[in-house]
Amino acid sequence: MYFLPVHGESHYQQALASSWEGQPVTLQPEPDNPYDPAAIAVIATEKIGYISRGSWLHERFPELQKHQQRIIARLLSINGGTEDKPSLGAVLEIGIEKLR
Repeated sequence: MYFLPVHGESHYQQALASSWEGQPVTLQPEPDNPYDPAAIAVIATEKIGYISRGSWLHERFPELQKHQQRIIARLLSINGGTEDKPSLGAVLEIGIEKLR
């Protein structure tokens, strides 16, 4: 298992607030993203942020898909939402499984 923070989540606070720990998420490439054509969105029920550009997963994502490896992701934790830290943040748990 690997662990990665969700980035850009400050733009998706409402969606993140309706998400829960343990929730499965989908990692969805966004080739039409005007800021990063290699962007990978993190989608719970709705988009909650992105995989950080330059992270190991962002760099290896095309290779993993090409070699028919399935990426299993879920929300490991949601933090913040307190007086001291009003914005929510999230950490993903990532597993990689070889498809047969």
